[in-house]
Order: sequence, then C-alpha cells, then structure tokens
Amino acid sequence: CTGLFTCPVKRTRFWRKQAAPFWWRYRMDDLCLRTFFDSQKVRCIAPAEAKKTVWCGVRDGSIVIRDMSNGLVLRRLREKEDFVWCLTDVNSRMWCGYSSGTICIRDAQTGRPLQNVSGHTGGVFCLLWHDDYVFSGSGDWTIRVHRSGGTYTFVRALLGHANSVRCLTWHGDYLWSGSDDYSIRV
Repeated sequence: CTGLFTCPVKRTRFWRKQAAPFWWRYRMDDLCLRTFFDSQKVRCIAPAEAKKTVWCGVRDGSIVIRDMSNGLVLRRLREKEDFVWCLTDVNSRMWCGYSSGTICIRDAQTGRPLQNVSGHTGGVFCLLWHDDYVFSGSGDWTIRVHRSGGTYTFVRALLGHANSVRCLTWHGDYLWSGSDDYSIRV
C-alpha cells in the first residue's frame, strides 16, 4: 500500500492500493488445481484434517463430506431443514453453524452428531476456534463464547454490534469482529 489517509467526514481510515502485482493480473482459474461441482450452491467449507476430508455446507441444508485428495463425495448428511452457514474443525470435532441459531457439534471421523449448542436467536454466520474457545457470530448481533473441550459449555456473550455479526478473526491477543452495522470491533 502507498499510504494511509483519513476521511475527515467519517474519521475512517482507508488504504490506497498500488498497482496489482504481476501474479494478480492472471485469471484466478489459471491458478486453480481442481474444481469439484455439487448439485447445490456451496455456502461454506472447512477441512477436517484428522480424516483428510473437506466438509461443505450446501444450500439445501446438507453437509457434503468429500475426500480431500480426489474430491469424491464420501457422505451427505441431512438431518436438519436449516441452512448450514459456517463450519470449523476443532480437535476432530466439526462445529456446524445453522440458520436457526443452533450449532451442531459432530465427530469429524464419522459425521455423527455429538451435541447441539443453542443460545443464539439468529442464524450463526461465523465460527472461530482459538485456544480453548470457540466464538460464534450471529444474526442476533452477539458473539457467544464456548469452551471447546469436552462439555462445550457456554462461557459468555459479547455485545456491542448493532446488526448481524458476519465474520471473526483472531490476531495477536485480540478477537476482531465484523458486522452489518458497518463496524469492526476489537
């Protein structure tokens, strides 16, 4: 980036872009190794490292489990009518966030449901695992903190956004969250 300047109206910082590096000038599909298709729109994807599979949440509410090496469909799970909006692998447990606000924790080896975690009143848009905790962002404007080991207990809710929490990341010692309220909270 060439520099940072401040917009005097909203006091928002913007980064000014330089010209794209040479490798960005090529079409992205020129860099693609493989393409796998599904009969439904893919909403989310997460690797399950222990089993060498990749889990895909698709539009009809199914979870499609594929072999990571060749893309073949190994299993299709469909036990809920809700959309799957996010997935994350936590110690061989796949956390699946649904449009109903429920999080279903599944065994990443077998796909078997282990526990449902409730508490959100809006759909779960994002999940993030850091240390011993899983953070879930939702359409109910909250971030919920859960213990990731054994009992998967609720720890606390983080409040402050004025619209749906769409994305989460961890950097350094801080949780960052992005929302439909046009804000990023740290």
